[in-house]
Amino acid sequence: MNFIELSHRHADAVIAYNVKYNKIYNELKLALNSISEENLADDFYSMGLRRGKSLTKSINRLIKERLVDAQWLSEVAIFKPDQYKHPWRLDFAKGPFSVEVAFNHGEATAWNLMKPVIASEINHVETAVNTE
Repeated sequence: MNFIELSHRHADAVIAYNVKYNKIYNELKLALNSISEENLADDFYSMGLRRGKSLTKSINRLIKERLVDAQWLSEVAIFKPDQYKHPWRLDFAKGPFSVEVAFNHGEATAWNLMKPVIASEINHVETAVNTE
């Protein structure tokens, strides 16, 4: 799959000079690069004609399949205490990384950017994962 890499909060510089980060980040890129147009078409058409017109479900499913195969956690709660579990979840996390996959409207952008930030910052509520 073709994608464009953009840096948020100087992540590109941090990843470039940290072997631990670089290894996990390369797993993410490998998972995305391994999704072909043929994979997308096969997944999309395997769901039948009632599927709609969007490839978003297929893209999400294929990303999840590949990241879980690479030992990433899926649908990870950000906060550990039970009362905070919904809707405070990350799509994927592994080690210091958290990833949100989104095809939302613009109003959800702040929400999708804040969830990984909350998971990586010191909070008064204990987090279930501590990403960086």
